[in-house]
Amino acid sequence: MLKGKLKLRTLEKINFAAILIWIVGIIYACLSPNDDLPEMPNIPHLDKIAHFMFYFGLIHLMLIYRQLKEWGSAVAGMMAIFVLLIGISVEYAQRAMHLGRSYSIEDMFANTLGLLFGIIIFQLLEKAYDNLFDRIIIKS
Repeated sequence: MLKGKLKLRTLEKINFAAILIWIVGIIYACLSPNDDLPEMPNIPHLDKIAHFMFYFGLIHLMLIYRQLKEWGSAVAGMMAIFVLLIGISVEYAQRAMHLGRSYSIEDMFANTLGLLFGIIIFQLLEKAYDNLFDRIIIKS
């Protein structure tokens, strides 16, 4: 009967690890010298799409973690501010490091849009996540 179910603590640990990996991925992708990154296809604004997706995914993972922990909306607001500060900090770090990366207001705008859309989509899916968690988490 419990086959295929997870303990809540296990799911929280998996989600937290995913958040940390996502943050490290953002920092690596945004602060590595251009020569260290794989060649990207020549698609207009692909870098802005990537920035959007980085921050969309990060806030989404963080809001799932908040939901698993049953933390309130104040924590969600702090998470959003934290994600926004990561995006701003990365852009300023690019400016200071002189590794072929450049500071860009457009990147910060794409980061912020990803953050906002991540929050909106999460809110639309929140009940679905509740239902999913009810099915896959072992209640103590």
